[in-house]
Amino acid sequence: MNASTASQETLAALRAELGAEPPEGLSALSDDALRHLLDSIRAQKAQQRAALDSAITQGLTVVPTLLRGAVRKILFKGG
Repeated sequence: MNASTASQETLAALRAELGAEPPEGLSALSDDALRHLLDSIRAQKAQQRAALDSAITQGLTVVPTLLRGAVRKILFKGG
């Protein structure tokens, strides 16, 4: 696999991760830089998900224990 193919595959992975076309300037970056960016985006998304889950759990502490599951399902469509 040549560098251009690797970069194209990494750009495709970035496109999928972002859910949109990445800015044109990113195609000028090396494959290593693109992979670092992709890894950073994924790590930040995971951290954001964890923080959100923690906030939801903390917020549900005001709901009586027996009702928390039902309230979570209502608020988050089965989550």
